[in-house]
Amino acid sequence: GRSMEPLLFHGDTAILDMGVKTIPSDGAVFGFMLNDELMVKKLYRLPDGGIRVESKNAEYGPTFDLPESKLERMELIGRVKYRSGVGDF
Repeated sequence: GRSMEPLLFHGDTAILDMGVKTIPSDGAVFGFMLNDELMVKKLYRLPDGGIRVESKNAEYGPTFDLPESKLERMELIGRVKYRSGVGDF
């Protein structure tokens, strides 16, 4: 989809490092499952233990916070390390 433009564009190929599952407080792009839906978003670790989930394209929904008590709904796959396509990573 277009939710991560201009970082990732529809049809881009992304390579995820499945060994990296630590979300930094200054954010990084991850692939993950949330409520049985595959997503690629910029994630930030919050001071209270929760996670901020951000789309880069403002047309695709607001940023939202996932509190620590709801993290069992999220399964991290890995951090995006490389992508091939037209976007500016």
